[in-house]
Amino acid sequence: FCSKVAPNAAARLVKLPVVRSACATLSVLYRDAKSSNPSLRSMCEALESGVTALSAAACTRASPVIVKLEPQISIANNFACKGLDWLEMSFPVLLSPPDQCTDKGPTLSLTIFLKLQMHTLLQMIKCKLNT
Repeated sequence: FCSKVAPNAAARLVKLPVVRSACATLSVLYRDAKSSNPSLRSMCEALESGVTALSAAACTRASPVIVKLEPQISIANNFACKGLDWLEMSFPVLLSPPDQCTDKGPTLSLTIFLKLQMHTLLQMIKCKLNT
């Protein structure tokens, strides 16, 4: 017995090398930022606990709504999958690992942008913690 699983746009998007790379970069930046200051670490850990609890509660409460909206969610997923098909066909570089791209400009630009944004965020948080 073999069941056919419908394609999931979110799962496909997360598998794109450029998305995986961006998530990995953000994860490292977050970890580094969190370890840079004990007050920031405490605040991040408290926020993480809150988000975990809220997520669990939201999943429990949203289940009946998700079941009810399944046909609409399925239609939106199909449109998103078609959009991803178009993107992958139009921009095959999206399927290549970032380090194998001949033009590393966009990947480096994204990394630099993310680092600058994280630096700016850290400065803002440090200013708030010092006041």
